Amino acid sequence: VLLERELDEMIHDYAHLLSHRGFTLQRYLELSGKSTEALRQELRPQAEERLRKSLSLQKLVEVEGISVEESEVDQEISELSAQLSSPKSGGDATQAEALRRALAQPESQRSIRSRLYGRKALERLVEIGLGGRAAALETPSAQEPAAVGK
Repeated sequence: VLLERELDEMIHDYAHLLSHRGFTLQRYLELSGKSTEALRQELRPQAEERLRKSLSLQKLVEVEGISVEESEVDQEISELSAQLSSPKSGGDATQAEALRRALAQPESQRSIRSRLYGRKALERLVEIGLGGRAAALETPSAQEPAAVGK
């Protein structure tokens, strides 16, 4: 069941990507001579790998007691809205507010929360891999001795 859901999500994501390029999934399948089932079989190894990684990260989140606070989700929404609606991106205040509303929808919040869990889990893995030295590597004082030696 989990693998089928992962495949469904991958196909949905692929259809979304195609739509940005002016294609529908159905049109892509016609042009490539594939059936939906053939596409699912083609994506199956990737889906299995994504699922293994996802389940491993979920277990790490559980074992390490990693949490994501509502304020972190709100902060991420604010940052995404600011980035995607900035003048550099061709955005404006109206677009920023529309984007903020879209990102505040439950489905978007679940996606953002999931991404934050993944980010925190990966940060924890790095910390474990470095024997707890990850925080020391990020602080300016840890970089000072190298700078002094120059």
